Amino acid sequence: MRARCGGVCDRRCFIATGIGAAAWAVVPASLRGDQVAVGAVDAGAVGGIEAEVRPPTLFAGIRKPIAKRAELEPRIEVLEAACGDKVSGPLTHIFRFDTPVEGYDSEIGFPVSSPVNSEEVKTHTLREMHFFTRLHDGPTDTLGETIGSLFAYMRTTGLSPELELVEVYGEHRPGRPPGGSVQVMASFLAWPELYRAQLDRVLGPAASAAIWQGGETLTPHTPVD
Repeated sequence: MRARCGGVCDRRCFIATGIGAAAWAVVPASLRGDQVAVGAVDAGAVGGIEAEVRPPTLFAGIRKPIAKRAELEPRIEVLEAACGDKVSGPLTHIFRFDTPVEGYDSEIGFPVSSPVNSEEVKTHTLREMHFFTRLHDGPTDTLGETIGSLFAYMRTTGLSPELELVEVYGEHRPGRPPGGSVQVMASFLAWPELYRAQLDRVLGPAASAAIWQGGETLTPHTPVD
């Protein structure tokens, strides 16, 4: 890594050559868009990008690999029938990058008010995670452009990708294929928050506050430079 970075490895270099590139590589090619690469960002591409924290969420889903999006439609039908009036949030599709599978590690499902479990549907709690999000208003075959802009923006902040890429279909209607506006969410490791929490744990509040002085000005949008 050091050789590729000209002898200096900061957070931005880590994204360009390490986890960021690895995460981007496993996003389905149909989602990525050939014209957008990790490390490339234009000034007009970052409009509408926000930082969001997903709280722990009870989630009923079907998790198994897919090769193409059309495979999701029969799974959605199963979910709608199983979840019924327990659905408490929009249709959500999650890609994960931490498991070797044939195809792409996919989970489609709904936030629910109470557990729903069957042969195919399993309920679990999605952990708290930090995301950069952006609304995609175009057709699903151009989602890659929006995904690419999120990873590119993440590089400008020096934050490392986490293990989830999420699509939230807020306009989905039961009995219909996924469509409409899609909230695209690229997860990142919130290192300032983690660092401060560990300072508190190891050193105690007083020493932690002295070391962290000035750190409160950092936000997820703070440029890496």
